[in-house]
Amino acid sequence: GDNGVSVWVSCALVYAAKWMSELAKFAGKEFDCTLYLEIAETMTKRINDHAWDGQWYIYAFDKDCQPIGSKLNIEGKLHLNVNTWSIFAGIAAAAGRELQVWNSLGQLDTPFGHRLLMPPYTDVSAEEVGRIADIAPGMTENGSIYMHGEAFYLYALAYANKPDEWHKQVQKSLLGNLIPDISSAPIHQQSTSFVGPDHENYGLNMYTNFSGSLAWCRKTIEKIIGVLPEYKGLLIDPKAPTSWDGYKIKRRIRGTDVHVNFVKGKKFKVKLDGKQTD
Repeated sequence: GDNGVSVWVSCALVYAAKWMSELAKFAGKEFDCTLYLEIAETMTKRINDHAWDGQWYIYAFDKDCQPIGSKLNIEGKLHLNVNTWSIFAGIAAAAGRELQVWNSLGQLDTPFGHRLLMPPYTDVSAEEVGRIADIAPGMTENGSIYMHGEAFYLYALAYANKPDEWHKQVQKSLLGNLIPDISSAPIHQQSTSFVGPDHENYGLNMYTNFSGSLAWCRKTIEKIIGVLPEYKGLLIDPKAPTSWDGYKIKRRIRGTDVHVNFVKGKKFKVKLDGKQTD
């Protein structure tokens, strides 16, 4: 388009199209199901053909088709969101690039979670990226550990069946694990971000009870726990960390309270109302 294109949003289109294809199939709308699958497959190929930077996915292209979030850029070479979405949208897997993406994401890791991008922008890149270059390096969208983006990373770990790594990483963003001079916030609240390493207040947790991350955090926890409603029933698919010996949950699903007790064992077995099932 005249204003450029976001590869991250293109990944989101693939992700949404796959979900819509499943819904259309369930509803008996075969034409719609095929259409959505074609959209997902076409966009996956376009992203892999045009937005791969050798080790990670490019974040966007400007109106002149120049890359943003590329090794060719002076600043903002590597972005978190487009690469996490490439994992759970299945785009990286389609090209056999998952390991390269995970390795690149490791460059963004900090003791508080993952930076949204690196290196941060300054006025050198103002014309290229817009208002984000006016934000101090390391603050909010310009290279902080932004919790909405970290929630996408945690979901990618759950999607990729990496529960032990998820358990390790999720600890970093829990305010109860931080000493008071870093975060004076109530431990039950979540913040929008931690100040990134390019700012003098690195690690400070500035805004409490203010984040768009909670829905994705819940989505991730549900995937790890593994009691998931489907169109025709209930999926039991635990992805618990190896350090968990067991856990119990209660979920209200379609008007029914479902109580599930998970216990670590040598092989997967299910009992329903006390009776063994196949």
